[in-house]
Amino acid sequence: VYAQATSGERVSPLSRFEQLIVEYERGTLPPGVWPDPDLDGRVNLVDFSILAYWYGRALEGEFIEYERRYLSGDGKVDLVDFSILASHWTG
Repeated sequence: VYAQATSGERVSPLSRFEQLIVEYERGTLPPGVWPDPDLDGRVNLVDFSILAYWYGRALEGEFIEYERRYLSGDGKVDLVDFSILASHWTG
């Protein structure tokens, strides 16, 4: 990446090139992977309903691993998980 700053009419020269390494934290998704609880290839109201079912409940069975891998990874379904789902919405 390069950086450049502007202030009013003044523009700085481009910075030197810096290469960044992006790593994914637990509970985040790499590009091309999204939360899709019903596995139909779309993120829509059905998936929202599945999360709504688990909202405020103790996670059980396979959904424990699903939440860890595809949602926030904090072991519960909350607003953060709905936000992640919404950010991948396909309708």
